[in-house]
Amino acid sequence: MTFILRSIINFLVVLVYVNSASINSTVNFTHEDDGWATQVVFENGTALPNVNDQIANFTSYKGSISNASVSFYLYTRNTLGSPSVAQLGDSSLFGGNIDVSKPVKILIHGYYSGKDKFFAKTIREAYLNEYHYNIINVDWSVDAHSVYWTARNDVPAVGIMVAQFIDQFCAQTGLRPEQLHVIGHSLGAHIAGVAGVNVKSGKLMRVTGLDPAGPMFSVKTTQRIKPESATFVDVIHTCGTGLGLYDAVGHVDFYPNRGKFKQPGCGYSFGTKRAIILYAESISVRDGFVGVKCDSYAKYAKGDCRNSTTSIMGESAPFNSRGRFWLRTASSPPYGLGPYSEMRNGASSSMTPVSFLAVVIWIVHIVSLSY
Repeated sequence: MTFILRSIINFLVVLVYVNSASINSTVNFTHEDDGWATQVVFENGTALPNVNDQIANFTSYKGSISNASVSFYLYTRNTLGSPSVAQLGDSSLFGGNIDVSKPVKILIHGYYSGKDKFFAKTIREAYLNEYHYNIINVDWSVDAHSVYWTARNDVPAVGIMVAQFIDQFCAQTGLRPEQLHVIGHSLGAHIAGVAGVNVKSGKLMRVTGLDPAGPMFSVKTTQRIKPESATFVDVIHTCGTGLGLYDAVGHVDFYPNRGKFKQPGCGYSFGTKRAIILYAESISVRDGFVGVKCDSYAKYAKGDCRNSTTSIMGESAPFNSRGRFWLRTASSPPYGLGPYSEMRNGASSSMTPVSFLAVVIWIVHIVSLSY
């Protein structure tokens, strides 16, 4: 009954907006493997900016889930096909079989996804193809495969559970939260954000949000990804005004190709996955994506920020980056345009100069990726 009531309220909110519009409009309901959206799109192509604010106001319910519904899978190069599994409260997480001398990355999937779906598999393999890392996939697919209302409202509960896991993990291994990097996609980005503010044994080193979910979220939402989630919070927006949140919510927010759902080389509904693809590429091509700091895309497109600073987007994003950064990408892989792509467009760079040899190595690497 509660879900039915919320669904009716959701529909009425959208209906009121549509009927109050002075121009014709359509309502698009989209559902994908890693996302969902309810969107009002007008004839001129713009979307209603405050629908998520209105929907979020009705979500007072806070989900609760059991420990058994969330599992943690440890992958290394040696166990890629047979990961160790743990659950919160285990006396010995992963049976104690973890090499703490190697960096740890924690991945959190989004709506209607799981540990072997596109986000988790793509980022996990990108890291392990390059490095001997410990990759921990948080699998909350039992709840993520429910109706969106339920999955969204379970974000705080899952986030707290991840925080408790991190505290237990650090207590058992001797690692500190300041050594951990948590990466989330869609709803997983917000779960990572909630986890960060609930870790009690320290402050997470870094939280990365890949196209944080937009439906039923806004900057007014308290339990989401935000600068307080870690010492450094970086966000990549590729489906803003669609499945993703368009507002700046991190220390640094990157907007490839304007950051909206229409990304070069893909359809309107594919944008949310483009953040995953770009980040995965940045793991092996560390300086392939360079953004220009600018207050808005309009100023960036007009060239008003030519003298602004630049920052690398992705795995190698500098921890001192702050603000909004805009950049262009290619429409097919390799997507990165290189370390000097924005300098060619007239922007100045605050990056350390790259040696001629480094540029040659980068070009050779790009060429090799095309075969």
